[in-house]
Amino acid sequence: MFFELVNGEIRYIGTSNQNEEIRDIGTGDHNGAVTITGNGVFYMHGGMIHGGDVRGVLVWGDGIFHMHGGQISENIAKNCNGGGVVVLGIFNLYDGIISNNRTFGFGIFGGGGVHVSQDATFNMHGGKISENTASLGGGVETFGGIFNMHGGAISNNLAGDNGGGVSVFRGVFNMYEGTISYNESGLHGGGIYLYSGHMNLHGGNIIYNKSTSFGGGISLATNSSLYMYDGLIQGNSAFSGGGIFIGMNSLAIIHGGQIKDNFAENHGGGILLVPNSTLTIEGGEIRNNTSLSGGGGIYARLAMDSLTVSSDVIFSGNSTESHYNIGRSRGRERYPQIMWYGDNSLPRTHLLNNYDINFVGRWRPANWQIALAVGGLLGAILFVIILMKRSKKQILTKEPIDVHKHTIW
Repeated sequence: MFFELVNGEIRYIGTSNQNEEIRDIGTGDHNGAVTITGNGVFYMHGGMIHGGDVRGVLVWGDGIFHMHGGQISENIAKNCNGGGVVVLGIFNLYDGIISNNRTFGFGIFGGGGVHVSQDATFNMHGGKISENTASLGGGVETFGGIFNMHGGAISNNLAGDNGGGVSVFRGVFNMYEGTISYNESGLHGGGIYLYSGHMNLHGGNIIYNKSTSFGGGISLATNSSLYMYDGLIQGNSAFSGGGIFIGMNSLAIIHGGQIKDNFAENHGGGILLVPNSTLTIEGGEIRNNTSLSGGGGIYARLAMDSLTVSSDVIFSGNSTESHYNIGRSRGRERYPQIMWYGDNSLPRTHLLNNYDINFVGRWRPANWQIALAVGGLLGAILFVIILMKRSKKQILTKEPIDVHKHTIW
C-alpha cells in the first residue's frame, strides 16, 4: 500500500489513526508530520508539508519516500536531527523544494534540510535543498548513511558549526552531478564537511561556498578521504584552505577536475595540507587561486613529505603576497632547492615558488623534486635550456612523483 499526496497541504496535523504505512502525527520532539513505517511508500507530487513544530517527513527503516514535486518547508526539529526529512530507510528526491527547515535544541543537531541516518540511503536526482539551518549539515547531514547526488541543487544553507551544504559523519557521499553553492559554515566546510567520512567526486559543481575557518569548498576534518575524478571546485573562500582543507589523518587523491578561483585569507588558496595527512595529485587543473599569506595554489604545512604531484597537473595564475625571489643571495641561501635564476627573468618556473606551492625554507631538504609547471611554452623552453646547462638530470616525467624523491640540481 502507499499514500500519495498530489495536491493540498499538511499543516499542524493532529493525531489520527496509525497504521504501518503512514502516520499523521502532531507535536512531539521526535515525530514527523508524515511518518512512513513498516513497508510503507510515500509518493509526493505536489502540495506542501510545512509550518509544523515537528519534522516534515520521517522515513523509518523499511519505508520509502519518493518526492516528485511539492514543498517541505518551515518545519522544526526540536532536540533532534532533521528538520525537513529524516531518512532511516530510502529517500528518492526527483523534484520539489526542501527549504527553510531547521534543527535546534540543547546540543548539536544536524540536517536542517535532510538527515540520513545509519545504513539509510538518500538519492538526489533533482530538486532544491535551500535556506535550511542546523549546527551540522545545514542542507544535508549523513550520519553513517549513504548520500548519492546525481543532480539538483543544494544552496544557501547555513551550519552554525560544520558543513553548510553537506555534512558527512562516518558515511559516504557520492557526487556525480548537481551543484552545491552559496552555503556557509561557522567553522569547517562551507560547502562540504567530512569527519571520518568518505567522498567520491565524479562531477558537478562546488562553487561559491564560504567557511569562516577551514575548507571553503570541502573540509576533510579528521580520518576522512576524498577521491576526485572530475568536477569543479570554484570561487569558494575560507580563512585557510579556500578550495579544500585536508586535516589530520586524512587523504585526498585528485585524478582530474578543476580547482580554481578560490580564496584564503591565510594559507592555501586552492588546497591546505596539514601534518599527518596525504595529498596526491595525478591530473586536473589548479588555476587562479589566491591566498594572502602563502601557498596560492597549495599550502603544505610541515607536510611536504606527504605531497605528490604529477607533471600532468596544470598550474597557472595562482598568487599570494609574494613569490620566493631565489635570484638574490639571501633567497638562494634560504631556499637552495628551488631552481631560479635572476630576480624576475623566469617567474614561476618551479612549482615551489609560493604562488603555486609553498616551500618551508628551514627544512632545507637535500633531495627535492617536483614536476615542471610554467605558464607558456616560452617559459618552459627557457627553463629547460637553463636546466640542461646547469645539470644533466631530467626532471620531467609523466608518472606521479614525490616532491622529495630526486634532486633538481
